[in-house]
Amino acid sequence: MKISSLEQLRCIQSHSTSACHGQLEIAATPVTPRIDTDKQELLEGLMQCRNCGTTYPVISGVAIMQPRLMSWCRENYHYIQSGAARTGCIGNELQHWLEDRQWQLGNRPADNYYETERWISIFTSAHYDSVSSGNDDISALGKYIESQPQVFEVAEQMIARQLDKPVNRALDVGTNVGGMALRLGAHAREVIGIDTAFNAILTARKIQCGAPAAQTRYRRYHDGHHYEERTLAAQSNNAEFVLASIFDLPFEGSWDLVSALNVIDVVDDPRQFLQTLAELVSEGGLLLLTSPYSWGSDDVPMDNWLGASAERPSAVATREAIEQLGFSIVDEIDDIPWVLREHQRWYRVFLNHCILARKQVHT
Repeated sequence: MKISSLEQLRCIQSHSTSACHGQLEIAATPVTPRIDTDKQELLEGLMQCRNCGTTYPVISGVAIMQPRLMSWCRENYHYIQSGAARTGCIGNELQHWLEDRQWQLGNRPADNYYETERWISIFTSAHYDSVSSGNDDISALGKYIESQPQVFEVAEQMIARQLDKPVNRALDVGTNVGGMALRLGAHAREVIGIDTAFNAILTARKIQCGAPAAQTRYRRYHDGHHYEERTLAAQSNNAEFVLASIFDLPFEGSWDLVSALNVIDVVDDPRQFLQTLAELVSEGGLLLLTSPYSWGSDDVPMDNWLGASAERPSAVATREAIEQLGFSIVDEIDDIPWVLREHQRWYRVFLNHCILARKQVHT
């Protein structure tokens, strides 16, 4: 975590009927802070709220900002440990601090594929590799996939058509390994990416912030467990990444540009999600939303699917919902491929609906 980010981070704990919103500071004990003075990065330690005393850990440079911290860490302890093990492990003091809270005794299985090493590689390929999916596949399908526009490029082009100069603040919700946050860097002076997957945030930080260690390579799979090590180009570093949820955002103020790529169809309540996004956008600001509407009842109750009850397409229902929240649609493109290349013979192709909307200014 960038030391400078402490100025912006706020406590997300609720007390009685209101949130604390206290400013955080680095705690000197019981975990000795580990700081990279050259990069001005807090690599390991604890952050404590000046108001209520709530403590949040920073593990391998990832600030974990969750309101139900003990429950979240118990459920994700395996992923925290495995990710940290690949970046130098967790120090003894922090390990003891975790074990004192018995976070290692979680009783839920580690079954979140967003956290697994293989899927992190798959997402890294989709977000960063200059060689597109299909390039190394000699089949007609592979060549067709390679020839199609990709959602990251289309999304950035939509933004570029609306902005003649960079805005101040941009927020990328569900950033995963940070591909959209990287592209927002060309259009905003400050970019924050948030996600609730530890290893995704860790990877984004290693690639774009170079901390706790720079990641310059990743695995691109051929088939089965056969892979090649591919080089990642050097990336911009004007983004910060925090493990946090939009529903408990540890930042105050509004945002000039908010993006959420392929998130709305995996949250419990899509309408509440849209409402929360809308509240974060400043007047005159932009909201970018993309989705293939691949609703799954395991993630989203069927009654909550946008368009389900009205028997009309999700794209139409989403557009109307955004307009009802006080936005004007300024750009809309449909059927843009989002390709996840699992290996040379296996692709997952989603067709995304992309909307860019501007929040109306009240006079």
